[in-house]
Amino acid sequence: MGFTDLRIVDSQAHLEPATRWVAHGSGDIIDNIEIFHTLADALHDVDFTVAT
Repeated sequence: MGFTDLRIVDSQAHLEPATRWVAHGSGDIIDNIEIFHTLADALHDVDFTVAT
């Protein structure tokens, strides 16, 4: 249960050393993060979006 894909728009925060500590147990998701320059690019093929 949960999510398996993470898309990030215009941020490098996931490259910080503390990322894996804060997101403990999420290495597979972190390793497969997709980076986009714009929100439109990130959502081009998405029907439902949740953001915080």
